[in-house]
Amino acid sequence: TPLSEALAFLHSEYQPRLFWWEIVEVLRRFLLVGLAVVVSPGSLTQLTFGTTVALTHLMLQMQARPHKRTSDVFMSLALSLSFVATVGLWGWAVKKLVAE
Repeated sequence: TPLSEALAFLHSEYQPRLFWWEIVEVLRRFLLVGLAVVVSPGSLTQLTFGTTVALTHLMLQMQARPHKRTSDVFMSLALSLSFVATVGLWGWAVKKLVAE
């Protein structure tokens, strides 16, 4: 149908069985950008929340492998892992600074 052709850009890069993965991505963005800003701003709780969301997304992504192309799978996993590492290291640094 014309509608399905018009909306193909939302799911064309994903495996057919995971055509809905873009919803997971939008939810991740909402949790990290929209909701994380109101969870104890500037605290270790906020960083813990962000790390938990990012780790959960990384684990889901590793299990599902939603992309069609292998290069996209590796790129998205690398980016997710680097985000988890960055947020985790930032949390460790903040915790260390607060302890001093």
